[in-house]
Amino acid sequence: MMKRIGGSWDRRQDNTVLTGFKSGHNMRIEYIMNIEIPLYIRSAAVLSILGDGFFGFYLNLYVTSPIFDRIQHIFGCYAMALFFYSLILHFIQIPVQPRLVRFILVVGIGFSIGALYEIIEYMADTLLKPQISNQPSLQDTDLDLISDLVGALIAGIHAVVQAIIVNDYS
Repeated sequence: MMKRIGGSWDRRQDNTVLTGFKSGHNMRIEYIMNIEIPLYIRSAAVLSILGDGFFGFYLNLYVTSPIFDRIQHIFGCYAMALFFYSLILHFIQIPVQPRLVRFILVVGIGFSIGALYEIIEYMADTLLKPQISNQPSLQDTDLDLISDLVGALIAGIHAVVQAIIVNDYS
């Protein structure tokens, strides 16, 4: 069990506990619904969630490191784009062809997730009014969206290269 800081739960501890719960819950859903997501993609998604909760909030790297937020947005968008692309493929059970369509789909998924995350950050700042704002400035939001786009583009390239490796010539 975690020790309490100063006799009461700290926000950082709440985020870390919630992050662990989300990761475990996602794997449980995959098992129950018999969803087969490649281990690499699942691991990247879990690392992204843990990086956000543990490194970003618990170790306070969002505040103390100027580059951590950029790296987290790039990696998080990359991992989540591939995760949700795999999830969509599982449910529609139709191969996405040609490769250009696959690339556009993955980039669209990744950038949509990044934009949704920015909206959630804005709503959290507006409704909850935390001591340390998630979005300190418009420049931060713009840089986050640029980082999300970079992560989505890398995920799109990953999906196309993976198709080439498994000899999907469409």
